[in-house]
Amino acid sequence: MVSYDGVKLELKETIELLNLERKKVQVKDSVIFSLNKKTLNLQEIINKTNEQYKLESQKSQDLVKELKGQ
Repeated sequence: MVSYDGVKLELKETIELLNLERKKVQVKDSVIFSLNKKTLNLQEIINKTNEQYKLESQKSQDLVKELKGQ
């Protein structure tokens, strides 16, 4: 009986450790998801900023041409 109780206790502790590891994996997955989402948002901001820069640059060039024409 002693060895059965020891095995039963070891199994219980192993199951608890497994559950803790599963929770850690879930947290890590959540962090990874959040970081990926943040990366996508930052990339979108960069793309929008680049578009704005191109538009402002084109406006600037157009104004220089207009001023030279006067």
